[in-house]
Amino acid sequence: MIRYALIVAAYYARGPVKRDVMMAQVLSSALEGVVHNAARRGLLAAPKLKRELVARARRYLEGIARYDGELPLANRSEKRVVPRNSE
Repeated sequence: MIRYALIVAAYYARGPVKRDVMMAQVLSSALEGVVHNAARRGLLAAPKLKRELVARARRYLEGIARYDGELPLANRSEKRVVPRNSE
């Protein structure tokens, strides 16, 4: 699980935080299910499977980033719009 937590932290270009462990568990379980199913069907070595797994993992992390307002490493060059305080 530590490996997945480090992947999550690296995606956000920061050190690991507690929340990364939960995100890592979700990501790990999702990927484990796909890999197990692919192994049963004899598709584990398929290059398309690897590309799809990477794409799905990236989309999961991007979705979390959008929800939380965090900016992933891949989008660091984009400007974040921060709402002004209405006071």
